[in-house]
Amino acid sequence: MGKYNGWTNYETWAVNLWLTNDEDTAGMLSELAEGTGDLWQKAEELKGWVQDDNPVDYKAGLYSDLINASLDRVDWREIILNHDDGEAE
Repeated sequence: MGKYNGWTNYETWAVNLWLTNDEDTAGMLSELAEGTGDLWQKAEELKGWVQDDNPVDYKAGLYSDLINASLDRVDWREIILNHDDGEAE
């Protein structure tokens, strides 16, 4: 699959879009991206934050499987890099 609106894929673009559409989550994302830790740590923290906020029950099922598969495709590092003014590596 190709890029979507300049992002790795649709899933990465959509997560970034929804996180930045809300003032509170946009601020939290910026704080995380510009905070301490390396790129991998920040990406894992972002992934955990989004997955912990997942409203769908984790029991096996159609919707749970589809949401989790979509979240697995997100490039969490790309989102962090996009919001890190210091360009963490």
